[in-house]
Amino acid sequence: LIGPNGSGKSTLINLLMGTHLTNSGKIIFKNKPIESYNRRCLAQHLALVPQDISIGFDFSVYDIVLMGRHPHIPRFQQPSGGDLKSVAEAITLLDIEGIKDRPVTHLSGGEKQRVIVARALAQDTEVLMLDEATSSLDIEHTIQILRILRNRVEKTGKTIIAAVHDLNLAAAFCDELLVLKNKSLCHSGPIRSVLTNELLEEVFSVKGKVCYNDEHPRIEYQMLSS
Repeated sequence: LIGPNGSGKSTLINLLMGTHLTNSGKIIFKNKPIESYNRRCLAQHLALVPQDISIGFDFSVYDIVLMGRHPHIPRFQQPSGGDLKSVAEAITLLDIEGIKDRPVTHLSGGEKQRVIVARALAQDTEVLMLDEATSSLDIEHTIQILRILRNRVEKTGKTIIAAVHDLNLAAAFCDELLVLKNKSLCHSGPIRSVLTNELLEEVFSVKGKVCYNDEHPRIEYQMLSS
């Protein structure tokens, strides 16, 4: 999902997650209206990495990642060996083994974001949604996480829906784009058919050149004069 600030990317993700109800139309997931699922069942299928994180208790990093397994653990039962394996794999993938015993409230914003991504990976859902989830990360960890997610898509066929503000990152890691403007969908389709010089000016009010020198396009910007 790409589009200017206020175009509706976060709202659309909340609708797809079932946390907001639509006033018109329907959100259908696996042939059923999204509102027909209870929260636990929905959490077995959908996971979210939000842009803003608020954790007010001193849970350890390990405990936060383990929370991703809760939708899969029967009530009053302990995590299984499979649950603990999923947690360990997510912690290793996100390179947070060194901080797994630290209280999450003592982490930097970027460290917290990596923990929340690890929690979502441990949740192991069919669909993972990211709401500008790498906005607080440095470029090294942003690329690391996007590569991990891209690899998961290619190996497992899972679906990832991501609101991305950096068009070059979207071009490098996504298969298709949904372009939002003024809370409406204005373009959609494969990267090469959607990401054009004309789109940059129409939707983002910038002049730029979309270069296809390799497998993924690269954008060179020039601001429009006022």
